[in-house]
Amino acid sequence: MSHSARFSVVNPEGRFVQTVESAPAQSAPVSLAKRLDTLDGKLVYLVDTGFGGSYRSYAFRLDKNGPVPDGIGEQRFIPVFVRLSRNLGPRAQVDIYATGLANGRLNVKNRNADDLVAEDYSLAPALAVTLRYRF
Repeated sequence: MSHSARFSVVNPEGRFVQTVESAPAQSAPVSLAKRLDTLDGKLVYLVDTGFGGSYRSYAFRLDKNGPVPDGIGEQRFIPVFVRLSRNLGPRAQVDIYATGLANGRLNVKNRNADDLVAEDYSLAPALAVTLRYRF
C-alpha cells in the first residue's frame, strides 16, 4: 500500500511556485526554498535554503520461508529535511542535508492480516552531503 497526495507549493515571498504530485518513489515531495543572497543590500554567501517533508507508508509481503510465512510487513514514517546549498563556481554545487525519519512504526501481520507485532521507533537522524559538477 502506498499513498500519494497533491500539494500547491508557495515560496517564502508568497508567490505561487508549482503544484507537486507526490509519489512513493520521490524522497520528499514538498520543499520550500529561500535564497539568502542579500542582507540590507550587502552580498552574503549566496546560500540557498530549503526544507520539506512527506508521509510514507509501505506494505510488503514477507518471505514464505521466514519467521512469519507469507506475512505482511508495513512501515510508516514521516521523512523531514533541512537543506543548505552553495554554488562553488559556475559548474559545481554542494548541498548539505540534515534529515530524520519521525513517527516511525513497523507492523507485522500474518497471512490473514491479523496483527502480530506493532513497534514504534524513535527519530532516526542522518546527515548527507551532495557534490554536483555539471559537464
